[in-house]
Amino acid sequence: MLRHPIDRLQSWFHSRLRAGRPFRPAMWSDWEATFFAVLPSFDLFGEAICSTDEFLRSASERGLRMWQHSAGSLAATYGPDQRRPVEIAGSLSDLPAAVERLSVMLGCAVPLLPTDARLIDATPPILPRRRSALAEMGFRARLAEELEHYEWLLGARRT
Repeated sequence: MLRHPIDRLQSWFHSRLRAGRPFRPAMWSDWEATFFAVLPSFDLFGEAICSTDEFLRSASERGLRMWQHSAGSLAATYGPDQRRPVEIAGSLSDLPAAVERLSVMLGCAVPLLPTDARLIDATPPILPRRRSALAEMGFRARLAEELEHYEWLLGARRT
C-alpha cells in the first residue's frame, strides 16, 4: 500500500517525533534527540532544506537520508520490472476503501474497519496536517525523483 512520498515522510517524522511516548517503543537515538531539538516541526524540517544555514541544511539532509533508508525507495520496491499489485492510499481517511480494494486483489477477508474519522486519524492537534509553502517546495525539490516514480505508479495502475 503506497502513499504520497511527502505524506509518508510526514508520517515518519511525526512517528519519530513521538518516540518514547505511549505506543512508540523505539526511543530516540542521540542524533534524533538533537535533530528534533533543532527541527521540532515538519515545516521547519522542510524549510531547512532550502536554508542558507549550513547546519540546518545538513540536519535536514541527514533526516531525509534516515527516512529513505528506513522507508526504502519506491523505484527499488516498485520498479518497472516488478509486477506486484500496487494500491494507492492518499490519506488515512482513504484507508478503509484502500484496504477493501486490497483485500479483493488478494482474495482475503478483511475485519470491519472503523469509519469514524476521529478513530481513523488520531493525529494530535499539535501535529498539523498542512505544510507551509516553503516546506512543500523544499520537500518537492529534494524528493523530485521519488515523486516522479510515484506519479508513474499512479499512471501504471490506471492502465
